Amino acid sequence: DLPAALQDRGGWANRDCARWFADYAAVMYDRLSDRVARWLTIESWRNRWTLGRLQLRYGRDGRWYPFTERDGGWWPAGPPERDPSAAVHERWQPDR
Repeated sequence: DLPAALQDRGGWANRDCARWFADYAAVMYDRLSDRVARWLTIESWRNRWTLGRLQLRYGRDGRWYPFTERDGGWWPAGPPERDPSAAVHERWQPDR
């Protein structure tokens, strides 16, 4: 979800929204970085969650499908899971 003030200005349909969101994210990082170790964004309109070279895609069947990035594309990385944390658990390696 966007902050209400950004949504009131047209949300993602407004071309300036990406810059506004980047500014918002920078403020949140500045204010909360002493309490938050890892940050991520969720592309809810596409039902995708990306963390480094791992991406989860939410399927119409209600399951999360893992993908990994390699050779310039996203490739299936294992079976789907109902729980996104289960889909990430075996596949995410933060040191890579």
